Amino acid sequence: MQSAHQVSVDIRRLDGSTLERTIDCVSELYPRDNLIARALGFTPEDYRPIAERACRAALAADMGLITVDGATSEVLGFIFCLDLVDHFAAVEAMARHGDERLRAWSELHARLLGAYEERFGRPRGHGEVLYFSIGALSPRIRGRGLTPELSYRAGIAFGVQRGYREIVGVATHPRTVKLLGMLVGVTWTSELAFAELSDPRLRALEHSAHIFAQTIPEDASSGADALFRR
Repeated sequence: MQSAHQVSVDIRRLDGSTLERTIDCVSELYPRDNLIARALGFTPEDYRPIAERACRAALAADMGLITVDGATSEVLGFIFCLDLVDHFAAVEAMARHGDERLRAWSELHARLLGAYEERFGRPRGHGEVLYFSIGALSPRIRGRGLTPELSYRAGIAFGVQRGYREIVGVATHPRTVKLLGMLVGVTWTSELAFAELSDPRLRALEHSAHIFAQTIPEDASSGADALFRR
């Protein structure tokens, strides 16, 4: 097996030819990498239907980037974006889901989105606010600065080049919260302590979840360091 330093990584756009491999990757990585998924007890097996919906949504919107082993074509990481209008709808659907773990998860997002909506209102339609959805990297390729690189490329390709005026994201892990310091021009943030949530599994978590909004500068252009410090 290749070591982390031997793996040659390519960053590619998610497409139909990589969809199934990406579903495999998301199913395997996200339940173990995401703080909330772990706390709620998701396994790769029962997370797979959720992973498939997320991958298909990113593919349909053409808002997915993946990291691929250049030698084996194995998908080793990903970052997906959505229009914030679609994320609002997804969270509302989670709140009605038959799986109580997803209902518990929805409370976190609903309260953070509520803080955003109280401050800014809901977007009037698609094409206004880009939402950074989910992302993870295999341990084999961590420590290379790929998360900032993926975030930068996604912000340019899916935000700047498509005329979005704002980027919104949620951070639940202290490591991800720290990455918010890389953002240039964050215009607003709000914090929600896990202890304030209803589900005891989530209340037991330390720290807080954060939602942030970042205005995309009108003069931002492809390749410009107008979004992230790298």
